[in-house]
Amino acid sequence: GQAALPEGWTLVQMQDVINGQRAKLDI
Repeated sequence: GQAALPEGWTLVQMQDVINGQRAKLDI
């Protein structure tokens, strides 16, 4: 199914969060 996003979230914001988590994992 589709994951529900918090109100006001955009795909850009979600990608930013994902990219941030990736950066943390890379360290």
